[in-house]
Amino acid sequence: MLKEMDKYRVLFEEKIPLLKEKVLHDIMSGISITDSVLMELKLYKININRFVLVVVEYDSEFDKSDDGLNLHINHMGIIKYFTSLFDEFEVIPVILNVRQICMIINIGTNDYNYDYIFNRAVKLQESVKNLFGFTISLGISSVGNDIVHLHEKLKECQRALKHKSHTGDDSVISYKDLHLFFNYEDYSVLESHKSELLEAIQLGELEYVDSSINSLFKYFEENGFLLNNEIKNFYWNIISSINNIRISILKHETNEPIENYGSIDSLWHLIKNCENINDLNEILCDIAQNVTKKVEAFNSKNISLKVHTIMDFVDKHFAEQITLNDVSKSIFVSTYYASRIFKKETGKNFVDYLNEVRIEKAKDFLKDVQYKIYEVADLTGITDAHYFSRLFRKYTGKTPSEYRDMN
Repeated sequence: MLKEMDKYRVLFEEKIPLLKEKVLHDIMSGISITDSVLMELKLYKININRFVLVVVEYDSEFDKSDDGLNLHINHMGIIKYFTSLFDEFEVIPVILNVRQICMIINIGTNDYNYDYIFNRAVKLQESVKNLFGFTISLGISSVGNDIVHLHEKLKECQRALKHKSHTGDDSVISYKDLHLFFNYEDYSVLESHKSELLEAIQLGELEYVDSSINSLFKYFEENGFLLNNEIKNFYWNIISSINNIRISILKHETNEPIENYGSIDSLWHLIKNCENINDLNEILCDIAQNVTKKVEAFNSKNISLKVHTIMDFVDKHFAEQITLNDVSKSIFVSTYYASRIFKKETGKNFVDYLNEVRIEKAKDFLKDVQYKIYEVADLTGITDAHYFSRLFRKYTGKTPSEYRDMN
């Protein structure tokens, strides 16, 4: 029995590094530190009080499609060399994904020296470039004072690494240096979020709108934006743009003067009085979803009208040699678009619908014995009598002669 227990103890100890990495990964991802998590930390003897995070990120030329073995060798090599560079501290590595490794430097009561960490980071870069043939960049957080700060400090590193677009690959960027970067870049990212959201609203795609709004909210959260006049103006501008879409729909649907379309001036007072970004988010979400539903209804109505026009065209011209190209010209859209909306609205391809109409018309003609079968084929726009017979049987299960005899 004791030997069996020893065996399980050895197996458990072998798995401790993986279990340790998992619980730290979860904490850095933002999970709540519950009693069960605290028990795990105690069980794995994880004691992190004062620390600095360093995220190592493979640069753009690194081939992430490389096989798993080489990727594992790269990870282990970087971890081993990083640990040796900071051998006076406890270093806990956590692999975040195929491109990023997070290093928790447990500095404890030691003095924090940024230059010391920076210089060793540069040394790590040189060694990786020489040994592995690719470059890495590093993001360095400010000092964290408790394990609950891991999530926050990881966001600092990630935010620092985003500024590689300014500094280029093979960079070491500290969170404390981000004040050097002009804030315009942050707001230009907001503009791209705004464009994405407006495009989603114009398409009338509610799911796409919700996804765009969630991305915008996540951006604010991850980058620690504080509520200020610029942020309020951003929300006002995007809501004003959404309102322009609403007005455009009303113009298409009514002939009323624009002053009858309603004002959003009262929203500006709401926005000015908001005390946090969450309140602004709620206002934006309500307005975006409301206008998207109006666009969706308008599009559905318009598409339905177009499809009915196609059906009317077929009903009038079924006896002619018509194609989808002829139909699309009649409704002033591309052949591809006509095909897509027809299939979406009716569940049928245009050719199948045309054939169905022709076969239904053929049934009526076959009831009149004055028409020969080849004449019925010609009357329904099918010039080849043999093809007509095959098509008729495909859609009815009977030949034209059998159908005539039955009726």
